[in-house]
Amino acid sequence: MKFKRKLFVSYLLIVFIPFLAAELYISSVLESRLLQQTENHIFKEACLLKTIIEKDYKNSTPSYEINSLIRKMGRALGERITFINNRGTVLGDSEIAPEELKNIEDHSSRPEFIQAFRTSHGLAIRYSTTLKINMMYVAVKIAPQDKFLGVIRVAVPLIDVKKFIKQTEYGLFAAFLVCMALILILNIAASARLSKPVEEITRTAQEISRGNLQARVYTRTRDELETLGRSINLMASEIQKRVSEISEEKETLQAILRGMSDGVMVIDGDGKIALINRVLHDLFHGDVSATGKTPVEIIRNADFQDGVTQVLDTGKPFKMELPLTTADTERIFDITIVRLTHQDKTAGAVAVFHDITDLKRIEKVRRDFVANVSHELRTPLTSIKGYAETLCHGEIEDLSRAKSFARIILKHANRLSSLVNDLLSLSQLESQRT
Repeated sequence: MKFKRKLFVSYLLIVFIPFLAAELYISSVLESRLLQQTENHIFKEACLLKTIIEKDYKNSTPSYEINSLIRKMGRALGERITFINNRGTVLGDSEIAPEELKNIEDHSSRPEFIQAFRTSHGLAIRYSTTLKINMMYVAVKIAPQDKFLGVIRVAVPLIDVKKFIKQTEYGLFAAFLVCMALILILNIAASARLSKPVEEITRTAQEISRGNLQARVYTRTRDELETLGRSINLMASEIQKRVSEISEEKETLQAILRGMSDGVMVIDGDGKIALINRVLHDLFHGDVSATGKTPVEIIRNADFQDGVTQVLDTGKPFKMELPLTTADTERIFDITIVRLTHQDKTAGAVAVFHDITDLKRIEKVRRDFVANVSHELRTPLTSIKGYAETLCHGEIEDLSRAKSFARIILKHANRLSSLVNDLLSLSQLESQRT
């Protein structure tokens, strides 16, 4: 629902609800008051008629005289008057011809007659089957000298009461229509003032939601709408700042990942691959669909998958050496898997693949080199030791033979010196390379 329509509905409810309450209250109170006034009026008339009848009425008076008296009273008062004897028989009615009285049904069961008989007067409001309209009946008991002769009943139609109430309701409705017209005018005036800044705020909020963080609200209404506009502008600026910071952090992270010589795999909390860097991407045949897969689908090794699961479940780091075939080449990786956390909860894991193939090859070369050097050193040392021990024990008396032994010792010593010089040269070259 648009703002203008909501504003109109609000104004409508502000007027309609009090109007409805007032209309119900006034109708109810007015009807009650009018009925009470009507009852009091005809009760006084009935009491007056009772006094007249009790004064003039005698048991020997013929019924046609009673009927004549009732008809005269009815014409004088302009109301329907009925005289009912103590047996419930209608002896006179101001609006019924004398010859038709015998056709009127017995009135002893009428509520106003019964109530008047039991007390002193009775009241009833009902639909008259004779006159075909709603009537109010007030009956007063006639009992001179405590002798119950009957009741005098005065009846008035309630059509005037209903008509007056309807006129009042029409007047209230007319007032309501006038208020509605004023509301419509007020709504048009208020909408022109309020809807424009609201629509501007709405458009700006929609632009921000679409990603246009440059959008701003320029409303100057000096009220709550202006405060709301400033809040939206502040929110947009803050979002723009945060997005810029996140973008910078993302670019920095991507630069770091691109610059790393090690492979990196990021696993989310569900154990699916969220990110792999270019190095790892190229190592495994350039698989561009790694995102969203499980690690074992890319690194086809159950131990690696178990390591990822262990880190996600326990949070403890996991290390392993794993030989893998990449691009038809056997390589060895030192893999470290650690947990990623967010607000002290496991958010995923990151695995770093450090290629140690060359390191392993160098270690093997060094082992072979040490073994070869040991063998090369052992041979001349054994010869030097043997000839030197022979000379030391004095077992050779021939000087020429002793000189021969000395030359052999010198030869092997020179060989050892050459080996040592070679080792020193290799050490210097290794130091310069480092």
